[in-house]
Amino acid sequence: MTIKYLIYATLLFASCATAKDAADTVRGGSMETNNSTVVIQGNKKSMTIKRYNTPNGFAFSLFEYICDNDTQENICISPASAECALAMVANGAKERTLEQILSTLGSESLDSLNKKENFKQQLEESETILTSANSIWVNEKQSVKEQFIADNKKYHNAFVSNVPFNESTANIINDWCSKNTNGKISKIVDNLDNSTRLLLINALYLKGAWKEEFNKNATTDESFTKADETVTTVKMMHQTLTTSYNLDENLRMVSMPIKNSNINVWFILPRRGMSMSEAAAHLATNYDTLRKGVNPRQRVNLSLPRFKTEYRTSLKESLTALGMSDAFGSSANLKGISDALLYIDDVLQKTYLRIDEKGAEAAAVTSVMVGLLSMRPTSEPIELKFDRPFLYMITDTQTDNILFIGKVGNPTE
Repeated sequence: MTIKYLIYATLLFASCATAKDAADTVRGGSMETNNSTVVIQGNKKSMTIKRYNTPNGFAFSLFEYICDNDTQENICISPASAECALAMVANGAKERTLEQILSTLGSESLDSLNKKENFKQQLEESETILTSANSIWVNEKQSVKEQFIADNKKYHNAFVSNVPFNESTANIINDWCSKNTNGKISKIVDNLDNSTRLLLINALYLKGAWKEEFNKNATTDESFTKADETVTTVKMMHQTLTTSYNLDENLRMVSMPIKNSNINVWFILPRRGMSMSEAAAHLATNYDTLRKGVNPRQRVNLSLPRFKTEYRTSLKESLTALGMSDAFGSSANLKGISDALLYIDDVLQKTYLRIDEKGAEAAAVTSVMVGLLSMRPTSEPIELKFDRPFLYMITDTQTDNILFIGKVGNPTE
């Protein structure tokens, strides 16, 4: 009788990645070269997935796919969190399964993925809070290869605990997660039993004040026009500041730096009539040009809605489309974790983001479930009002990684 082993790997926010220019056409599980797109033909519909061979290509590919396939008004994903979770799994992947994970994340080798500097920790005297913690919870009934544990301890500083998988341990794990995210991600485990064999968790929490805060007294109730042309009332924040700014024929982007840190929050306003999917694709294609052409000292009269987003999604379909097909099926090779025939059952992500007058607060959880097979400055300020759907990114200026990326279609709190 076959015993079902289940590895439930969870992570909370880390860094983002790049994706190699892949050219995979997937039809009934087979792959063939097709420039830089992946064409998926399944029961639902035929989809063309773009793979960007650029810095942060994984982040943009993932975000564009989700924008194309999720109708929710507000979306927030952490490519950084997804990369960190998959990096931990990669330490147990072998042969083509490992190659596909590395290709999807844009890493040349497992060694480079393990040693990648995902984000810059802030100095102790900084007012910005940026904390990271890793842990591996092993079911006391499950044997795991020593090298897999040793590599995750060495490269991800993981705390390892062998425990019975029951309701009491689930509560302990959830408390650990809540503690390391300031209560923003308070529950990642609904229940634990002997079908679950391993839980890997990375927790990261970000909170920082704007370099130039908004005056709360200047916040007013104003109109925001949603994608369907209906109008809602939002809390609109206002200030005039000198900051980084750029534009092209389709997008205008402005930066709000976090004080005493490497963190920037970019707000991106598409031209009127442009869909969020079109805007995401344009941003991905032109990101390097837009970033390099930024004017660092532009005066801007900025109007930005206050908003909070909590989002949950499965990344299984998008990761499969981006090239990780083997890991989710009978061809999976995770022999570095166990000699059992394991495969990834699903990849779930939860995120939290709040933007207000004082600053930004963000957190993310990615859970990987693995089962047994069966321009120039101007003298006058520029008016920039985010009174219709827009995009945003949280980036680390020293690593140039995208930590969070999302869209806001309805900023009503």
